[in-house]
Formats: sequence, C-alpha cells, structure tokens
Amino acid sequence: MKLLNIILALLIANNLWAQNKKTEIKAERNVYIYNSPEDGRYKSTGPNKLISVYRKNSIPMAYDKALNLSRLSNVAYATQKPITQSVMEVFSRGRLSELMQEKPLLVNMYINDKGKIIAIKYFINANSQITPVELEKLEDALKKNVSVTFVKDEDNKDLMWPISQTISFDKILNKTYRY
Repeated sequence: MKLLNIILALLIANNLWAQNKKTEIKAERNVYIYNSPEDGRYKSTGPNKLISVYRKNSIPMAYDKALNLSRLSNVAYATQKPITQSVMEVFSRGRLSELMQEKPLLVNMYINDKGKIIAIKYFINANSQITPVELEKLEDALKKNVSVTFVKDEDNKDLMWPISQTISFDKILNKTYRY
C-alpha cells in the first residue's frame, strides 16, 4: 500500500511539473523564462497555446501576492506612439512583414511610482517566430521609450497593477496602430 501511495504521489508530481514547464533560454545579455501555464487566467491549449516569457529575476516577488497592488486610473502614455516607436527600433519592415501572421503580442508592463517600466512579461503563441534576442531588445526599447501618467486609486500600496497592452505587428506595419 505504501508503495502504491508513493507511486501515485510521484505520478501526480510529474503531471503537475509537466503542466507548468519552465524553460530558461539565453538571449544576448539576459536569461528569459519561457513558462507554459496550464491553469488560471491564461490557460490555453492546441496550436494557439499561450506561454509567458519574462526576464529571469526581473519581476519583483511582491507581485506574486496580487492583494497588495494598487489599482490605477486615468492611465495614459506620456508621449505619442511609444509602443510603435519601440517596435520599429527593434524590427525591420521586412521582419514585421514576416510577423504579420502572428497573433498580437500581449505585454504586461510593471511600472514604478514614476511611471517607468521596471519589468515586462510577454504572453506569446507557443509557436511564435519571435526570438529571445528580439524580446530582449523590445524590452530594452520599451523601457527606454515608454512612460505613463496615472492616478493611483489607493495611496497606501507600494506596487501598482501591471499595465497590459497588445502589440499588433500588422497594424504597426500598416500604420494603423494607435499606441
């Protein structure tokens, strides 16, 4: 009976590990974590399965406890089209043409109290053509070009909810993307 319980526990642990796989991939200067979540808000399966990608050790651990985050109101970019500017710094028009078939890239931007990005988490298609080096360069460009203005709804909290933005490569290439 003990052996059966041990085998059952190992099978369950192995299944949980397989469902939440994390892979580390080196870009030029940083290591990125590719995580395949199988539960929660971003659960997806099949050919359009989403995975999260983020720079290792970049997102403060306090964000794991979402109860302590302040909601934001009246969020606006401080400059016009900072996302488009960042994407155009990283991807050539030819590369954007290659990425037109990609689903829009979902970006969660973690900001400080001055409206500057401190960390980024991407949600991309599991079969995405976007490389870790391109994600690293895009993160650097977004951190350089993007800042936001906002009103904090709760003054007693140190961290703010991440700002989510979709990046549509076809709209950027066609000059119809508004950010």
